[in-house]
Amino acid sequence: MQSPYDWKNVEITGRSLVSGYTDSTTNGAAHIELVARGGTHTSRLPCKGTGYHANLYVTGRSKFEKELEHTAGYATNNPQKTGAVSPLKGKWIGFKQAIHTVPSGMKVEQWYQEYVNGQWTSWKKIFEYPDKGSWGGGNPKYGGTSPYGTSYKLISWGGPLVFFRWDNIDKMYIKHLSIRDFTKLKSDGMKNRFSTLYFTGINICCYFHILKMEC
Repeated sequence: MQSPYDWKNVEITGRSLVSGYTDSTTNGAAHIELVARGGTHTSRLPCKGTGYHANLYVTGRSKFEKELEHTAGYATNNPQKTGAVSPLKGKWIGFKQAIHTVPSGMKVEQWYQEYVNGQWTSWKKIFEYPDKGSWGGGNPKYGGTSPYGTSYKLISWGGPLVFFRWDNIDKMYIKHLSIRDFTKLKSDGMKNRFSTLYFTGINICCYFHILKMEC
């Protein structure tokens, strides 16, 4: 996960309409989730399962999660905001996560919009949180002297995968999924990479894949 083509400083955007969800709390209550700065999230390759997660729950609660290893490396002091937006069910909404490398460390942001009276409202920032090295508390076994450092290590690297995910939502329409990379790759003249995927349907998880990885 050290390629110049990795997704790193990114803006992940999607629009959705939740029309049904369950009471299950497996992987958390019903929510939409956007993830970047890592690779595959499996027990076979736990060291690749890093990322900053932006969660928006159907109740309107907002949360960030930091993961330094799948799954032992989840932080224990993940920030959240109750009532960040009104409940999601029955309306088209736009949800965006922006991940930035800043002089003080890392910063994650959540943005939100709604479709009202035939048009989209302006994007509004609903939550942001800085990672300056005090966000952590998990138990990644790849800590210590490894490249991943301690449980408070900044996720300063990118990754070949970006995830659009939802849990415990059993009926939802989605469209206008996109990823924008702020990074300017001087080596080959690439600037502001942009990928987009348009479709409507119901799924569990989809992702953009750039490179194959092995531990």
